[in-house]
Amino acid sequence: MVKQVKGASAEKTTRAGKSEKIPRAQEPKPAVEGAGKRICIICQQEKDGYAVRNDIFIAAIRGIKQTLGIATNNVLVVCNDCASEHRKRRSGFEKTLLQYGVFGAIIGILLLAISLSLSGLLMAAFMVLFMLALAVIHYHPASEAQDKGVNAK
Repeated sequence: MVKQVKGASAEKTTRAGKSEKIPRAQEPKPAVEGAGKRICIICQQEKDGYAVRNDIFIAAIRGIKQTLGIATNNVLVVCNDCASEHRKRRSGFEKTLLQYGVFGAIIGILLLAISLSLSGLLMAAFMVLFMLALAVIHYHPASEAQDKGVNAK
């Protein structure tokens, strides 16, 4: 629980009941909830549903759009009708990420075994990162629907 305190910091109460000071820079940002329409990420229609997690990719896209002045500040959700499609897409992304990561690691280990040098180690690390970056092409965000195990049609 975070309480606002006048001044340059906030106060956070821990589970043990202790109070900690949080510097202003680390204070939690207000949620985007209620800032715009609730749009389903699958069917692109205005519907109520389970919120999509605001991860680094969505935050980056929102930041770019705000910089360019084209942000709509919609709240991204997964509607109940699209929950099964969302689960399929998210599991497909997670599977692809794992496959590309393993494939990149195997190629990286082979490069390292062949060269046995510092440049081989750097090339192996680069290969793993490159393969993981390729997997991000299939990115699909996580949502609260997955956490709650929502079963849709």
